[in-house]
Amino acid sequence: MYRIILLALLVISCSDEVKEPVFEIEKIGDLDADLLESSGIAFYNGKIFTHADSRDQLNLIEIDKSGSSVQSITLPQLPRLRDWEDIEISNDTLYVGDIGNNLGRRRDLAVYAYKFDGTTAVDMTKFPYEYADQQVFDRTAYNETSHDAEALAVIDDKAYILSKDWQTLNSTIYQLDLSTPDVLQQLQPLETLNMGGLVTGATHTSNPKKIIVCGYNIALAPFVARISITDDGFKLQEKVMLSELLQGSSQIEGITYAGTDDNDIDTFYLTSERFEKTVFRKSIELEAALYKLRWR
Repeated sequence: MYRIILLALLVISCSDEVKEPVFEIEKIGDLDADLLESSGIAFYNGKIFTHADSRDQLNLIEIDKSGSSVQSITLPQLPRLRDWEDIEISNDTLYVGDIGNNLGRRRDLAVYAYKFDGTTAVDMTKFPYEYADQQVFDRTAYNETSHDAEALAVIDDKAYILSKDWQTLNSTIYQLDLSTPDVLQQLQPLETLNMGGLVTGATHTSNPKKIIVCGYNIALAPFVARISITDDGFKLQEKVMLSELLQGSSQIEGITYAGTDDNDIDTFYLTSERFEKTVFRKSIELEAALYKLRWR
C-alpha cells in the first residue's frame, strides 16, 4: 500500500514539474519577389500559405520552408479587396481578413470564408462587420485611427480581430460570429490591452487556449506576445522583444501556429515585409523573410 501511494505521489510530482522555458527564433529564408509585401500566414496539413496585401494580388501562395513560392491558388468570387491583412485556416476553412482600415473611414470591412483542402478554395461566404464603438469616419490623416486592424485569429465559430491603434499602441479585441454570414455585425470591444506596439498578425493555440500575436514598435523593433483566454476575459501573459535575437529590426507582419512537439514546445512560422525608407539621409532596408519560432 505504501509503495502504491509513493508511486502515485511521484507521478503527480512529475506531471506538475515546471519545464524549462524555450524561446528560439531563426530566419530560414528570404521570400520570393512576388511576396515582398507578405502580410498574413497560415499553416495547414504541413504546408505554409501566405499572401501579399496588394489589391492586385488576390491569390493565396503556398511557400516551402525556405520561403520560395510553390503554387498559387485562385480564390474565386473574391471581390477586389480594400486591404487584405491576414489569413487563418481552421477546420478545413480558409478565412480571409479584409480588415485593414488605416484611414478609419471604411464601412465595408469583412472576413471571407472558403472551404479549403490545400489546393482549391470553393464556396465563398462573407461576414461583414462594423465597430460598434467607432463614431468618427471622416479622418483625413494617415495612420491616426484607433480602428485599424491587421490581426485575425479563429477559434471554434468565432473570429477575433485585434486592432492596431496608432495613437496609444494598444490593441482592442473584437469578436465576429462565424455562424451568421451575410449579416452586418456590430462588433463590441471585449478587452483593450497595452501592447506597447502595433499588432500586425495573430494565430492561436488550443491547449491551453491562447491568442499569439506579432508586431513591432515605432522603432521597428519586432515582438511576439501570448494572450490568455479565460472566463474572466483576455490577459497579456507574456511579451518577448525579438531585435536582439534577430540582430536588428524587422517589419514582422504575420504569424501562424504549426503544432506542438513531444516536449511541449510550440512551433510558429512568421513572415516579415520588405521595408525601405530614408531617415535623416540614412537608407534603411529590411528584407521580406520567413522565420521559425520554437516557444515553451
